[in-house]
Amino acid sequence: MKLEHFILGLLCFKSYTGYDIKKYFDTEGRFSREPIHFSQLYRTLKSMQEQGWTTFVEEEREGRPDTKTYSLTAAGKAEFLKWLYSPLKPSFRFQESELTARLHFASLLDKETILHFLRGELEFRQNQIAQYRNRNRHADVPTFNENIDKERYIYFADILHENGAASADLYVDWIKRTIARVEKDIPNNKQPLNFEQATVI
Repeated sequence: MKLEHFILGLLCFKSYTGYDIKKYFDTEGRFSREPIHFSQLYRTLKSMQEQGWTTFVEEEREGRPDTKTYSLTAAGKAEFLKWLYSPLKPSFRFQESELTARLHFASLLDKETILHFLRGELEFRQNQIAQYRNRNRHADVPTFNENIDKERYIYFADILHENGAASADLYVDWIKRTIARVEKDIPNNKQPLNFEQATVI
């Protein structure tokens, strides 16, 4: 997920200063994506403003640097919704899936779209496990020089495989439980936030 889209998502809920966005990524946001530096953040915010996705109000503060509070524009709203509703492209490694990023903003999605993303990810992972879980992994072990103990290499490769397989299974189980919860807890007539009526700059 591009940093721009995550910031646009945050701005759907309220206006933020650059400092507050950085603070978010350093606290609860650190579970959603990698940390960012102030230099990266402000380059991104500048680019977003140049593209017309955001605007800001600057506040002068005596004895301290001025502060900018960023808000979403109509163009920014359109760009975010374009990403939010775009097809979810599966990643080979489930840890890099955009599913969790979509769920981060799922309160802005309708129920069927949420379930579509979840079911698509579940099907992809189940097919992936069926294809790779029981393959002959030892046939792919490279030829080493005489200084490498092949059996020891395979030993630790097997340990890592066990961890990866268990993690993939937990991920699949989590998706199944999430589908069941969404089907049960979210009413069919529950609509997401109406962005056409939302206030933007």
